[in-house]
Amino acid sequence: MRGRGRAALGKLRPPLAANLVLGRVSVLRRSLLEATVRVFRVILVLGATYFVFSAVATSFPLVLTDYLGRMVTIADKPKRIISLMPSATETVCALGVCDQLVGRDTFSNYPPEVMELADLGSPFSVDLEAIVALEPDLVLTDQFSGVAAALDEFGVTVFAGVPQTIEEAFAFFRIVGEITGLQTE
Repeated sequence: MRGRGRAALGKLRPPLAANLVLGRVSVLRRSLLEATVRVFRVILVLGATYFVFSAVATSFPLVLTDYLGRMVTIADKPKRIISLMPSATETVCALGVCDQLVGRDTFSNYPPEVMELADLGSPFSVDLEAIVALEPDLVLTDQFSGVAAALDEFGVTVFAGVPQTIEEAFAFFRIVGEITGLQTE
């Protein structure tokens, strides 16, 4: 009886197993994506906490090298920041200076209060005139879209860079912390 049961079960296993595996793969992909987002947010909070509790005033003018290798001079602590990347928007807000944001990209939706800011388009299709009209002290954008070069022509201070690794994410926290007037001891 055992032999017949196994044979019968063996005939059912491939389709059943395939359905379970396919179902598990999509669940695993979704779970992995959700876990990655949660980990990134935890990193944001931990990085922000570190900067807030170990912050001293940054001295200006501040000269930084962005991810394009350009020397960016920030004359004074920015009071009007535009973020054209969700990661930068979340970083600015995690550092406790969300009130300095005056504009965002279409995909920045966290924390929820940033949805009230001016939507300036996606990184590869921004409204340059609207950005200039907001008179930002600083624009945070990526290094791939060409926005930095376009805004340079208008005399807007731009820091271009998107972290690609965890190490770069921590370095980016430090940079945004310095830019916003917080500096580690």
